[in-house]
Amino acid sequence: MNDVVGQLQEEVNHLCALMYNYTGSLQRDAPPASLGDEPAGSGPVPNYDVPKETRGMAKAVVQASKTIDEIIRTLPPIDSEEEQVQRILELQVRVAYALCCSGLVPLADVSLGTDESCVVRRKPRRRPNSSLLQK
Repeated sequence: MNDVVGQLQEEVNHLCALMYNYTGSLQRDAPPASLGDEPAGSGPVPNYDVPKETRGMAKAVVQASKTIDEIIRTLPPIDSEEEQVQRILELQVRVAYALCCSGLVPLADVSLGTDESCVVRRKPRRRPNSSLLQK
């Protein structure tokens, strides 16, 4: 699932970059548009085909959106809230066990709460740098 989430993040970043760049391009190159009775301002920019350019931009944005939708469809279904809470609690216990087994946190500093949550009371200790000890 991590790969899917990474792909999703990359595609969302890509869509944001498209929108940012296209907005800037339109502000810079497209002719001004009038608002109501106000004049439009200076004339159009030479050699800028607004319909053609905006069609290309729109196609790229739609394609990126479709790719995001396809990636979202591959995500596993969302469990019930109770199952999610149970999974979080299991992961907390696994992390605490790993910290204890690695020697970073003494077992005395790990406790299970009344709601079965796992709490580490102190920050993990850093292991000494072995290269510093050898000098």
